[in-house]
Amino acid sequence: MIRALSTAIHTIRNNAHDPLNAHERVKDMYSWASVAERTEAVYYRILATPPWGDWERLVRLRALGPVMGLIMCCIMAMQHWWLLFVEWRLPASEIDVVPRGWDQDEFERVVQREKAKRGMVKK
Repeated sequence: MIRALSTAIHTIRNNAHDPLNAHERVKDMYSWASVAERTEAVYYRILATPPWGDWERLVRLRALGPVMGLIMCCIMAMQHWWLLFVEWRLPASEIDVVPRGWDQDEFERVVQREKAKRGMVKK
């Protein structure tokens, strides 16, 4: 790291820096296609990893340290109780889930049907 910084400083001091050349090198290193491929690889790796259980999460959070670990465990506990309260107030069975494969036209038809049921359609 020090060697690379020293070389960069030396290059700039000697007016040997070529911004166009640097731009071309960086452009080749960080293309959108490359970023998309790496992001996709991360997503697939995450999808292949089984989710952690509550106990494993608590153990990992507790390992953050005697103070921060305890704070994070408390936050997780409060989040758990909050989500239980929300589930009690609005059960998942009452939430409309959009099935896979819907297209824009189907969405428009459903919206129009719902508006018609409620008398919201303009004449």
